[in-house]
Amino acid sequence: MKENTKLNWSFWLSLLAFVISIVALAVFICKVEPYSVVTIDTYIGVIAGFIGIAATLVIGFQIYSFISIKDKIKEMSTIQEELLNTKENLSQLEKELKGMIYYSEGLIRKEQGNNKEAFEKLHYAILHFADIDSKKEELLLYIKLLSEYVNEISKDDFEEPKEFMISIMGALSKDIHSKMEKRKYYWAIKDEYEKIYKKLMDKLYSSEKVDK
Repeated sequence: MKENTKLNWSFWLSLLAFVISIVALAVFICKVEPYSVVTIDTYIGVIAGFIGIAATLVIGFQIYSFISIKDKIKEMSTIQEELLNTKENLSQLEKELKGMIYYSEGLIRKEQGNNKEAFEKLHYAILHFADIDSKKEELLLYIKLLSEYVNEISKDDFEEPKEFMISIMGALSKDIHSKMEKRKYYWAIKDEYEKIYKKLMDKLYSSEKVDK
């Protein structure tokens, strides 16, 4: 709609400029004599009038262009804001999907009796959920389940060489822990999560000591 309006303005301005040029040319080729209808003063007056009209049109068009550009900038700002919101929503959706995949895998490992991997999968799921607005209220439920999983982890859950596998799990858990501290809703689970993390580290450390 705005583009059509701009084209209409351009057309009429061009037409007016053409008409002014024809009139000016007609006046110019007329013979200016002392007793003719078109005197030198008339000629100067007409030219001055046309110059005034042209100047007014140019200024008006500049004002119109300024307003049009201002509206366009405002429109672009709105589009940019919408794109940022869309990007954020897509990011939240991606995290939620990844979290649900990890959570589902954790439930499967639990059904299979693999407590270690069930804990790891749920740990990753919570890492993703802790950044999602819609999961804020559910975080403590996942933390409660994580607490149950860590209680059931034992030395028998680790494959040979057990000492190496325990150290691997310890390193992975520390990495997740450091990332968890930077999550948006870490504050909502901090106390319970830190208890679980400490319990896990104590279990892994004691298992290493037994192996040695």
